[in-house]
Amino acid sequence: MLTINNVFSLCFKKIAGRGAVFGWEIALALLVKFLLLGGLWWLFFAGNKQPVNEAIIADKIFGANNPAIISK
Repeated sequence: MLTINNVFSLCFKKIAGRGAVFGWEIALALLVKFLLLGGLWWLFFAGNKQPVNEAIIADKIFGANNPAIISK
């Protein structure tokens, strides 16, 4: 007669026998994911570098640089 303990032990033996295979499958899946993420990063973010100019960045953040007091 099968009890719950026997069913768990049978399932665990089948899974434990394939433990090394699961490790390789997970490693392969992670490798593919990292390659795809690297490809997406390279496609969208790696190229077309814009030069950084402090005056332009300050103008975009703080708005136009207009003096508060206008002298003649």
